[in-house]
Amino acid sequence: MSEVYKTPAIGVTVRPSYKPNYPAVFALMAATTALGTFWELRPEPTGEIADVKNIPMSVGNWQSAGDVEIDPATMAQIKADTYIQRRYQNPEGKAVDILLVYRRYGRREFAHRPELCFPAAGYSIVSKDRTSLPYAGRDAEAVHLNVDGSRVPAPNTTITYFFASGKTTECDFVKQQVLMALERVIPNKNGWTFVRLTTAQTPGATDPEMVKTQQDFMRAMAPALEKVITTDAAAK
Repeated sequence: MSEVYKTPAIGVTVRPSYKPNYPAVFALMAATTALGTFWELRPEPTGEIADVKNIPMSVGNWQSAGDVEIDPATMAQIKADTYIQRRYQNPEGKAVDILLVYRRYGRREFAHRPELCFPAAGYSIVSKDRTSLPYAGRDAEAVHLNVDGSRVPAPNTTITYFFASGKTTECDFVKQQVLMALERVIPNKNGWTFVRLTTAQTPGATDPEMVKTQQDFMRAMAPALEKVITTDAAAK
């Protein structure tokens, strides 16, 4: 006698009866945890380190006016391999501070968006948009911040920044983090350098004028900077 199969009523879902394969589930969870732990605890790759202190003391008509002190403990906390903040002036008396924070190949990602430092220090970001700075023979996209320092008190400030690795640049923080993460499987021997320019807005000067001043400075500094931070001989 053949077995009779009754078709379920419309709207009734028939689910197959099965038991989960708990050993397989636990094994998969253990493997995932082990892989994640391996990535976090593995020794960081070693390679040549670029010393950003080697940028020249003078470029074009810009002369160094001295280095600006940086807290070594902060740089150690973010695992900066080399760093420098130096002030340059031109014959017209205009000044640009350049901050360079270099992290060699194998370092993990930067901690947070660079602009988050300013509100924490009492500054207010008036506006944020994009501009360009000369680098690697082209106009590289950069983040532009117009910052109000009246609560500090300090002068209002024009700030631009991007990240550079050899000839490659990226100003979008999230995209740059993705590029660093991909280097775990696609090596990039150059490491990454955070490049930030800061200019105090002198009386009578406007934010757009300060951006032009920074562009003029980078037009002179960019070739030397690119040479200093490019450690991969194949990329030179």
